[in-house]
Amino acid sequence: MKWFIASLGLLSQLAIASEPPELSRFEKEISDGEARVRTDSKLPSQAWQKACRSALTLPLRAEVRERLSERVGLSVPGEVSFLRADIEKFNSWNESGWLHCTGESQVSDWSLNIAGLSVRAAWFLVEQGELKQIKPFLKEALSHSYSSADAVALIAKLAPEQQRLNYLDANLNGKALTMNAAKYAVSSIWFSDGRWQSVIDLTSSCDSVECRQLKLNAEEQKEREDAEKADDLSSYF
Repeated sequence: MKWFIASLGLLSQLAIASEPPELSRFEKEISDGEARVRTDSKLPSQAWQKACRSALTLPLRAEVRERLSERVGLSVPGEVSFLRADIEKFNSWNESGWLHCTGESQVSDWSLNIAGLSVRAAWFLVEQGELKQIKPFLKEALSHSYSSADAVALIAKLAPEQQRLNYLDANLNGKALTMNAAKYAVSSIWFSDGRWQSVIDLTSSCDSVECRQLKLNAEEQKEREDAEKADDLSSYF
């Protein structure tokens, strides 16, 4: 059997849930609907299973990338990947140091996948300082409810400082944010405006180091502010 060795970038989404960073440690190969993975790192069996599921979806990830590229007329950065799909009839077994697996992967909503990849491509381009190509990706992301909030967050991040807050207030559905980077960007803008509770609430659903630190800072600021209010009220009694 001839195996295809996958070239992996930043995998942003598993078939069902977000991929943890340790999955990038796996070597992944796929051939004729069968995938296999291995790693020298000591990781739990659950991580091996997730890695094999991810390998099974590599052809679908490539198709999402191709469809987005056709829509925007640009190449999608190879470092970015996204997929929301289902895997049925999953089966796995160990052989010669590899975890092998089979399953039937299918996408039920192509528009969601295209939009999800598009907004991640836009964020990646901004992080790389390549701003000239982001407009088509942002336009695509803004057109879908799944990705529009993350796109709004990126636009606010790029806007002049004095316009950011008003833009978010007018356009953001904070509950629809999905990306850690987007949640951190929005929380940072709210932090600058002293919206401590809003920052705490949003960063509670963000698992990045930056979000956790910002949450701690907001909690400290809120505690200080609450204490000052309590001192002010005490003068009336």
